[in-house]
Amino acid sequence: MNAKYKPIALHILNNYTDEVMIESGFKRRGNSLNYFRTIGSTKQKLDMACFSHPSCYAEALLHIYPYMAVYFPEINKTAENMISNVGTTTIYQPIKEKPFDAQQWILMTDAKEEIADVAEKIRLFLKQCTIPLFDDLKTIDDYIDKYEQHDERVVLSEKCYFYVASAYAIKGEYAKGLEVLNNRFVGPAIRKYHAKAFEYFETKLGT
Repeated sequence: MNAKYKPIALHILNNYTDEVMIESGFKRRGNSLNYFRTIGSTKQKLDMACFSHPSCYAEALLHIYPYMAVYFPEINKTAENMISNVGTTTIYQPIKEKPFDAQQWILMTDAKEEIADVAEKIRLFLKQCTIPLFDDLKTIDDYIDKYEQHDERVVLSEKCYFYVASAYAIKGEYAKGLEVLNNRFVGPAIRKYHAKAFEYFETKLGT
């Protein structure tokens, strides 16, 4: 983001989103565009990403779009038995949920009225959608539940299936963890590529 537009983003956070985030236990440092919250060992982060003059929106000044991160340290530690480059987040994704549309968060000008309109939409989105999603991801059991319920709010990239399998392993449900891998990685080539993960569960199950 071009530095000259950061004051617009900070104005939105200071005057519209800080209150709802702080009420839910999130903190923001100084001129940061990120909110943080720790619940037990779970770490949650909201990154209010801003893109100046975005290529996908002609003549737009600024595109504001939130990314969420949730880190379950025990899950990532367990995933080290299966994959390399585990990373420092368990979930990292843009937040998209109907009836809110990211296209509404485009600033074509720096007019106060336009900024206020977009800022209010963001505030409502955080209050009605984002915070409830964070509240639904406080524990490993919550994470498993989102997978089992096929909750579309949580995006499953390829790596995420190892995290889900790790969550089951932590609960001692090794058969379910292996089932996650069997359902996602079908065929001899891909199974061979991820042999370390399959061997981890097969060893735990004594098969």
